[in-house]
Amino acid sequence: MGKRLSKALKDAGMSQAELARAVGASQQAINFIATDKTANPRNIEKIARALGVEEAWLRFGNQNGPELQRSPTPPPAPIVSNFAPDLAKDLPIRGTSNGISESIKLSANDVQGYTSRPAFLVGNMRAFAVYMNGPIMEPRYFAGELLLIDPVRPSQQGDFVLAELQSGECLVRQLTKIGSESITLGSLNPEEETQLPRDDVRHLHRIAGSWDI
Repeated sequence: MGKRLSKALKDAGMSQAELARAVGASQQAINFIATDKTANPRNIEKIARALGVEEAWLRFGNQNGPELQRSPTPPPAPIVSNFAPDLAKDLPIRGTSNGISESIKLSANDVQGYTSRPAFLVGNMRAFAVYMNGPIMEPRYFAGELLLIDPVRPSQQGDFVLAELQSGECLVRQLTKIGSESITLGSLNPEEETQLPRDDVRHLHRIAGSWDI
């Protein structure tokens, strides 16, 4: 699939970054397909439509190649559901990687850039985005994936959260238990749980979604 995607990108005159924006995904997610690190992309239909090729060809290939599969008319502009138009890029991307650690350091004054605001965060002026750091939550979230954070809606047991510690460091985890004196957070890679004193956790920011494929 990676070779077919690379060929379709070249034929369409698109970069991986342009395709990622067209389908509402991260560039790294597109790169994972192009390098055969992702075998079954969830948005393959949108990718095929954006490139003007048949989904079946992109998935499985055939002897004719994309030229005979390509639509005789230009493909329609891709529809990216839930995301505002490109002109409405007002959702701040915050946080910096904390060295080789998989934690994220938040700073209200340190904005890395802006991204499109999804419909479910319109009007939520406390919302922001961060880049996932490290593989500890794969396959749910991959390193470099853009996570959409909703600090307003309370986090519930089972939610994926950005846990902000009193130290200023933040951890992407699944909230597995809230006790009277401790909070239990789970990771996926490796699959394990960590129990923290409640006083060590400043905020539990709910992850409302992500730009992924």
